[in-house]
Amino acid sequence: MRTPEVVVLDAERRLRYRGRIDDQYRLGGNRAAPTRRDLQDALDEVLAGKDVTVPQTPVDGCLITRLEPQKSKKDVTYAEHIAPILRKHCVGCHQPGTAAPFSLLTYQQAKSRAAAIAEVVQDQRMPPWHASLRYGHFVNRRALSDAERDLIAQWAGAGAPPGDAAKLPTLPEIKDGWLIGTPDLMIQDPTTYTIPKEGVVPYKYAILPHVFEEETWLQSVQILPDNPRVVHHCNMAYFSATETFKMSNFVTGFVPGGEPMILNDSVAFRIPANSVLGLQIHLVTTGKEEKCRLAVGLKFARGNVKQQLRFHLLVDHRFAIPPGAPAHPVQASRVLEADAIGVGLFSHMHVRGKDMTFKARYPDGRSETLLLIPNYSFDWQMPYRWEFGKQRFPKGSRLDCLAHYDNSPFNPYNPDPKATVRDGLQTTSEMMNGFFFYVRADEDLKLSIDAKTGRVKP
Repeated sequence: MRTPEVVVLDAERRLRYRGRIDDQYRLGGNRAAPTRRDLQDALDEVLAGKDVTVPQTPVDGCLITRLEPQKSKKDVTYAEHIAPILRKHCVGCHQPGTAAPFSLLTYQQAKSRAAAIAEVVQDQRMPPWHASLRYGHFVNRRALSDAERDLIAQWAGAGAPPGDAAKLPTLPEIKDGWLIGTPDLMIQDPTTYTIPKEGVVPYKYAILPHVFEEETWLQSVQILPDNPRVVHHCNMAYFSATETFKMSNFVTGFVPGGEPMILNDSVAFRIPANSVLGLQIHLVTTGKEEKCRLAVGLKFARGNVKQQLRFHLLVDHRFAIPPGAPAHPVQASRVLEADAIGVGLFSHMHVRGKDMTFKARYPDGRSETLLLIPNYSFDWQMPYRWEFGKQRFPKGSRLDCLAHYDNSPFNPYNPDPKATVRDGLQTTSEMMNGFFFYVRADEDLKLSIDAKTGRVKP
């Protein structure tokens, strides 16, 4: 049984309907208003003496049945068994200042949600991972083993015992929300944004008050909002005084489920001389008036920089998704101009995004599926990072990105299945963005960087 799950009995106490109240709220997202009122329809049909047209519907709420105690060959405790699992796989997101809805840093926080944690890890909904396991090996996958899932179920079923606090593993050190560590340079957006109670908020654009007078090399970058629940995403780019914001100068972004930019020691991101940083901010309403400020933290490259981080954006701006289309294809390709070492991939679509596939077609005729995201989530957008140096692409390789969009009434997040959907910034429109991050394999910049400034030493 789940909440809110309802049943309808007739006058003879026969079960006539069981399931959801309506289709407005689903796991991971919701509609602005329901398109089906299943409970009301069932009641109307029973009262009219008719058969219920849809006698059962799925329910996406929380379990309200208690977990049965799990038999175990040993006593499973939080301190010895569960805390190491949570700190390895979960607290990277479940801590203050991130997109996760609650923290799991302490025993009390984990105990209060023990049954829910056991359910979502058994269902393999958590830790979130939307890529098919058949393709690619990505170092940031936080998958639990069968043994780890069983330990969590045993712990929750046994009443979530705390164990010996002396055996607790060390907590990761997070200072003021900076996952990259204390920044070498922190730049505050001077504007405090006021977000209305409801409605669509136009994109905000901000120029950060710092000029990079000389070429600067960055190792880590993080965008940190003080109220992350109202920031759906934020893109950052560099540009000169004569330019406007453009994605070709993209540096990094903030998205739900995303990670800050943290690069290998020999790789860095280049900010040209006389540049400033700009933000493109997508704010969303929460049902009450809110405020938000954003800051950007930078850590400069240290020591010797060999290669520059680069990216290709596989994008199509000219598509038109027909009304009701359940799997409309949109694709883009790019041919590599030099031998490359892949760093990672990232997918961005909106609420009609259904799936995305990245493939490489090599000059010798071989083809390889790099990444398949069979069930894209607009509300949890994560990068997919390779172990550095493992994924190589010879010059002339073609990268293909294929996305499908569900504009049908069966998509629970679709705002209007009767609309023809085109490229646009707001979530009522769509985007097709496939990012490929890489370095040039033959590049050796031999730059010695001043760790205090990020500038090249004379």
